[in-house]
Amino acid sequence: MQPDSRAALPGETVMLSAKAVGTQPLLYQWRKNGSDLTDGGSLSGSTASELTLFNVSDADAGNYSVVVSNTLGWAISAEATLSVVSVTAPGVAMTTLYSFTGGDDGGNPNGLVQGTDGIFYGTTQNGGIKLSGSVFHMTTNGSLASLYSFNGGNDGANPFAALAQGPDGNFYGSTFQGGDSDVRAVDAGGGW
Repeated sequence: MQPDSRAALPGETVMLSAKAVGTQPLLYQWRKNGSDLTDGGSLSGSTASELTLFNVSDADAGNYSVVVSNTLGWAISAEATLSVVSVTAPGVAMTTLYSFTGGDDGGNPNGLVQGTDGIFYGTTQNGGIKLSGSVFHMTTNGSLASLYSFNGGNDGANPFAALAQGPDGNFYGSTFQGGDSDVRAVDAGGGW
């Protein structure tokens, strides 16, 4: 199992993990930007399968990998990127991109995510053309387009969670109620 890339807020604790199989004992050595790490300060687990970074700051951002070795040889994992993201305090340079009305555009938006294309994608719990929630996308200037409107039948109703973009470029999500399938994909053309 390869370590996953992460984004964290300053002050959070981040854990990166990797699992390897092979002839025991397996030895782990975590690296940041190609240099070996050692335990101390806000870092522990540099020679274990799980690396923990406490109270992360901008200085912790970088590419992490782990070298796993045994008596037969060694292997290095793919790099996992840790991004430390600062948040703008409320009231400071914040702009409303769009205000949902609860009508055809939906209401009670949840889990806005930015796709690899730079466009924001999200769900609304209520509203939409069929009044059971919707999937939408929105540009960074606030231009909204509905991709799908749930009807409460076999397609489900009331999505309460964020979408997740898969490696195939599609977005995946689920609905709180109804539906003949628990997880579905939506493509940019509006297919669900």
